[in-house]
Amino acid sequence: MLFTRMICQIKNVQQINKYLFWLTQTTGLFKILDYATQKSIITELPPSKIAELLNELPPDDRTSFLEDLPNEVVRELIKTLNPAERRITLS
Repeated sequence: MLFTRMICQIKNVQQINKYLFWLTQTTGLFKILDYATQKSIITELPPSKIAELLNELPPDDRTSFLEDLPNEVVRELIKTLNPAERRITLS
């Protein structure tokens, strides 16, 4: 698969995560990536990109992602949501 070969050629984890973030944003794939890949992408992104990604995830997918994280991390990530998405997530 072309995608796999491209990823394997990138040696820097941050570059891989930036590429995966771009890919997920443009194709909506973040929600179907495995949890470990999602977590890896999130930990490498600046706060503004984390907020962008989390605000654009469908509420059910966002909840699924957040429920596996430690409570203190969830609290910090929820702060990045816009008010409408925060209300939905906390309801």
